[in-house]
Amino acid sequence: MSTDDGLPIGSPSPRRVNIIFGRRKALAAALVFLFFVLVLWVIRGDSHVVAHTGSGASTLVATNPALLNPGPVTFALIIMSMGDVAAAKILMKSILIHNTLPSTFHIFCSPDVSKSMLPALRLITRPRHDTRVIFYHLSWPSMRARIEREGNLSTDDQNLPSLMKLFLHEILPASTNFVIALSPSALFLSDPAALWLENLRLAPPAAPAAALYYDSSNSKVTHANAHVLLLNLDKLREVRLMDSRVYRKVDHAANGAISSAAFRVALGPPLTSKGARYDVKEMGGEEIFWRALVGYRPDLFWGLEAGYVVEGCSRKPAGLDSGDAVDGGAIIPRLVHFDCVKHRPYTEWRGWDDPDALVTRQWGAAVQYYANFKWLWLNSEVDQTLDTAKGNETTGSSTTQHSSPTSPHGSLKMHVIKDGIIFGDERYAMQHRPQP
Repeated sequence: MSTDDGLPIGSPSPRRVNIIFGRRKALAAALVFLFFVLVLWVIRGDSHVVAHTGSGASTLVATNPALLNPGPVTFALIIMSMGDVAAAKILMKSILIHNTLPSTFHIFCSPDVSKSMLPALRLITRPRHDTRVIFYHLSWPSMRARIEREGNLSTDDQNLPSLMKLFLHEILPASTNFVIALSPSALFLSDPAALWLENLRLAPPAAPAAALYYDSSNSKVTHANAHVLLLNLDKLREVRLMDSRVYRKVDHAANGAISSAAFRVALGPPLTSKGARYDVKEMGGEEIFWRALVGYRPDLFWGLEAGYVVEGCSRKPAGLDSGDAVDGGAIIPRLVHFDCVKHRPYTEWRGWDDPDALVTRQWGAAVQYYANFKWLWLNSEVDQTLDTAKGNETTGSSTTQHSSPTSPHGSLKMHVIKDGIIFGDERYAMQHRPQP
């Protein structure tokens, strides 16, 4: 049967056919349009990333193969006081919570510090990523002797540990090329791996000796924040950052170390009433000497973007509040330090109980979170079908390891090096000792 116009019953009329066909054409056109919009959006996004980083990922990897294997993120801490142990534990927890790469910690400390920290670390049997912790027992006499040999500085024991940041390239193992040096009174608010990649993103010939936050708005460096330092240890060793009479004795000439000239240019000659040395305590700590080095050799240093460092007690922080989607459209990783809280440990400062205190309003919740975070919570969930982790621990040239060959999680290794810490100038003297 058919209709009056000859079409089968149930067939659409020519007018309806045209409407359906038109709708399909419109839908197809809309889909094509959306496809091209999506392509343009992806291209625009890629170009934004390239513009923000300064070069494409392939270019960076081609010029710096270290980016192919960026881990582990390596940290250095100097903890000579039991009052800094609690803060250092919180810092380490914040790193292990956020870090998306393996972690290595070089901790220069007194024996009582390592003894206090080991029990908490032993609770980590299944870290998310491989974790290595090396304790070096650094003696007070050896630190005082190195300052004496440097020839320009004098300090009391209170400022001596922080001053050792200037000598980290001398006491860290020669196999350690880059390190993030931190004050114990700091904590990470986001992934430290992003900061580590800042250390690696430049090809070695162009890489600076150190990166730190400083005010570089004019030709004169007016501020330097040494609470977080990205150190290219190979470059620091190459340029011989810190002076020593040992170098002059061995070389029988000016040794080329930059510290003496840098301090005199920036600070003037030291007072003879102070033994012709700069008094670190009277001059406000080690940061003034970092400022002198930056001003004298700007080619060896570069400034971290302000967002990397947040001064916890400042009404106008060096950086920005954590989590703001600013600075070129990227959320920059943040590290906050509480050096302004003079109580040790800063976690027991009574001001945290004052809800009106500026530092409490800004960071009280974060400090409480990391302080209360349990070490056991840093363990990955165990698969009952796998072998249980086995642990052993030694000291001296010691190793503690918690791992299973088939486990999906990382392993923890700990070392305690009780003696044998030699400064770079001493090593240089031994290597250049006249042969009999």
